[in-house]
Amino acid sequence: MVKKLAVILIVGCFVSCEPTPVFSPYKYNTNPVYTKAYAEFFGNYYAKDSIPSSVFTVTLLSDGLTFSNGIVTGKGQKLYLENVFANPTDTILPAGTYSVSTKGNSFSFYPGSTTVIDNQSYTLGAYIDYRESDASRNKIKLISKGSFTVSYENGIMNLQSNMVTSDSTKITGTYSGKPTYIHRGY
Repeated sequence: MVKKLAVILIVGCFVSCEPTPVFSPYKYNTNPVYTKAYAEFFGNYYAKDSIPSSVFTVTLLSDGLTFSNGIVTGKGQKLYLENVFANPTDTILPAGTYSVSTKGNSFSFYPGSTTVIDNQSYTLGAYIDYRESDASRNKIKLISKGSFTVSYENGIMNLQSNMVTSDSTKITGTYSGKPTYIHRGY
């Protein structure tokens, strides 16, 4: 009797147990088409640090994102490139290929990083910000390697990115249009 009861309990446990679900990894868009671009010019911002280059920040937004009063809303991808360095005399981001570097040389940009100041975490340098329909899927990935190329044709900027995030995800993307320039020269 005890054996039958034990067998029934064991079989009951197996029948009533639900298998552990297996979830495939969430897929983020790794080749976005950007529809809006903002380029901020800061002049020779790092002159006191012996970096003679002009400094820009470039923000690219995919369809579905809006930018107002410094705030990005909606869903899509935002590629943020902070500390983009060009020739000292440039006030508009010049054509060329820009590569990740921490040296501040012309035609380079800083990689993504995080820093903590007063118990607040800040993202610096280059990163891609995924804004998803399900906010729990929003993610920021730091750019650690790669480059982007800028060219101009009839006043239209063409930008093509080829980058790698710190988790080894390859990110490409394109923009074609007239960027909004913001002059914050020092």
